[in-house]
Formats: sequence, C-alpha cells, structure tokens
Amino acid sequence: MRLLRMAAAYSNGPRALAISGGYAVAVLGVTVVVVLARGLSSVWLVVLTLPSSALVQLIPAQGNLFVLCLTLAGLVQASLLWLLLRGTRLSGLPAG
Repeated sequence: MRLLRMAAAYSNGPRALAISGGYAVAVLGVTVVVVLARGLSSVWLVVLTLPSSALVQLIPAQGNLFVLCLTLAGLVQASLLWLLLRGTRLSGLPAG
C-alpha cells in the first residue's frame, strides 16, 4: 500500500510503477529460469537487460557471478525507468 501511495504522489506514478515494476519482475523471473536451466538460457537475460548488458559483458565474470551482474544491471535499469517515467511531483500529496 505504501508503494501505491508513493506512486500516486507523481503525475505518471501509477503507470511508471507498473512499467518499472513489471520490468523488474521480468528480470527476476528470467534470472530464476537462467539459474535453474543453465546452458544458453542466459542469452535471454542478456537480451532483456540491454543496453546495460553490453557494459556488463566487459566485466570478466563467469557463471553465477555474471548472472548476478546482469540481474543487478536490470534492476538498476528498472529504477532508472521509474525515475524517468514518474513525472512531476503533485503538490499536497505525501511522498510516502
């Protein structure tokens, strides 16, 4: 409930929360699939987290550490989506 009240304090808050939250859930869901399936399934996580995955590939990490880096990059992108899409703060509403 607190998250919804915080989102309502911005002009595009509910939509921005749906988009950024949906993206974060997708990143976490694909991460679970990658960890359980292994193999080439990590390609889906790389594609989902573009463009940050292009930078993450420069890090000399392998296996689960690489998956962790991609997941963190995706969650950073989700937070940036929130910041970019939320709009202006509405007056008179608490931020949460």
